[in-house]
Amino acid sequence: MQTTRTLIMSLIFVNLLFCTNLDANSPVKLTLNLEKQTGKTLTEKKTVATTAFNGFYLGLDIGFQNIFGGAFIDDVDVLAQESKAVLGFSIGYRKRLFNSPILLGLQINYGFTDGNLTHSEPANQLKINYEKNSQLGWGFETGYAFGDNLFLFGYLQEARREFEITIVSPLGTFQQMDTQNFIKYGIGIEKNLNNAINLRMVIGQVYVDYEDLVTNIDVDDKMDVTIGITYKF
Repeated sequence: MQTTRTLIMSLIFVNLLFCTNLDANSPVKLTLNLEKQTGKTLTEKKTVATTAFNGFYLGLDIGFQNIFGGAFIDDVDVLAQESKAVLGFSIGYRKRLFNSPILLGLQINYGFTDGNLTHSEPANQLKINYEKNSQLGWGFETGYAFGDNLFLFGYLQEARREFEITIVSPLGTFQQMDTQNFIKYGIGIEKNLNNAINLRMVIGQVYVDYEDLVTNIDVDDKMDVTIGITYKF
């Protein structure tokens, strides 16, 4: 199911990416028109322009992310995990380094999800409910801009989710709070649609370090896949 979702979202993005035509007034087309008229090569205009990805921006994205939470029972962190739909909002800033096509940026994002999870052990008459509907992340990204057309980048973020845990067992019903801190990393691509709006796709994974805690499963085996848009000021 995770592989199918990833493939479908990737195909949608690639279709939008390559079916989008450059605006007639874009720097690249203006350059090509000038070259046809003058017979001169204007290499400076084609290589320097990266204004579509440089500066402050707001983002909106949707996709499937690796959601997991834990309940601490008898010295074991009992984890539940599922790939869930997430709607995310972001604000960020990117800056060109030394007037080059390389950009470095910072980003903060906040997401909404139906993060409710369940873990059941019928043999032990144990049921655990994990309730969560939001998440917070912050980090940086860096990449290479191909003029005002494409931006290829990698990202690294720290993220946090807090769950309200309800444990139902033969001994009674108990409540816990669980905080999951973890690292998100991956790669992405942005396609400029016009001077302000970019189409964006990101694929990544998570890294979680539980140190000396004993856990029932590993939770870093599912991918995050999102598509969205950004609006640059």
